[in-house]
Amino acid sequence: MLYLFVGNNEYKILSELSRIKTELNVTNESLENNLVNIRSENITTEFVRRHTHTLPFMGGNLLVVVQGLFSTVKNSEFDEWSLLVDELLELPATNHVVLYEIIQSGKTLSTNKLYKKIEDLAKSGSQEDPTVFFNRYDIPKPKLFGSIEKQTEWARSFISDYSKSNNFDIAHDAAIELAVRVGNEPMALINELEKLTTYSEARPISKEAVLLLTPPEADENPFTIMDTIIEGTPRKALYLVRQMLEQNEENPFVLQTRITNQIRRMIIACEAIESGRNSKESQLNLSEAFPTMNSKAFPFKKLTEQSRNTSSKKCKSALRLLAEHDKSTKTGELKRIGPRDPEINLELLVLKLARLFQS
Repeated sequence: MLYLFVGNNEYKILSELSRIKTELNVTNESLENNLVNIRSENITTEFVRRHTHTLPFMGGNLLVVVQGLFSTVKNSEFDEWSLLVDELLELPATNHVVLYEIIQSGKTLSTNKLYKKIEDLAKSGSQEDPTVFFNRYDIPKPKLFGSIEKQTEWARSFISDYSKSNNFDIAHDAAIELAVRVGNEPMALINELEKLTTYSEARPISKEAVLLLTPPEADENPFTIMDTIIEGTPRKALYLVRQMLEQNEENPFVLQTRITNQIRRMIIACEAIESGRNSKESQLNLSEAFPTMNSKAFPFKKLTEQSRNTSSKKCKSALRLLAEHDKSTKTGELKRIGPRDPEINLELLVLKLARLFQS
């Protein structure tokens, strides 16, 4: 059986992989020859063929897991890999191959010939006895408008499912508060829930516990605003700024500083990505550029995602705009007339930034 899992929902993809391991009775404690993990740096047709065509040791099942195949294989290598895919469909029933790809935001596999071939094979195959199982797992973009219940719908559903499967309770208002503070980030939600269950012990997680242990997203970083700025969506950016200023009582000068700091980091990240000859080298350059950041943590992943969606040239233009605004404020060129002037000036600045990235 050949499995293909793609999307930006890393948690769901890894959960599906765990399910397959359980069904096949192949776990990390299995005999070494019955479970093989192949990472992108080791992907070659010879290496993959050698493991996928080997019969399981002492019976049972063989599971070969290949991560990042499509971002590694070039379209110019399609014929060679296409032949290997045809061979995988003829493997004995004991041999199973999982191809999975965590897709970064803004990236697509639509132009990848090998991915398209496997996707078409899955769609055209027999529903009763499939040889290719394909599924895509994506996290929906957060809803920025409507009621809080509507905005947090997906995150609350995830929290509910996770709490049931792990046998703990969380109050409704606590789930809403957690969803507002973390957003549609499964891995981050899991980290917070594990922390909250430890704190709450046998009691249901309360809103008070969330307020105490989970900092609001606005207090941690300007990632949400930066998403809308980089997308070039001024209306969404303006809505988020007003929401942070009014609901979170955010200081406009502090928020502007956070946006500026993130732009500075993005310039470094963009240059690291642009200097790489391929995705592997770009990722290595990123890790070297930010040695103190955990490459598996949310801030690093978000910085990488945002930087891949723009360019160092646009980020430098944005930083110049921020510097000019800061100078105008401090030298008195932007005169204060009313008490809301700092908020209004920040809103106008964010609109200019969004339009800059929109161009």
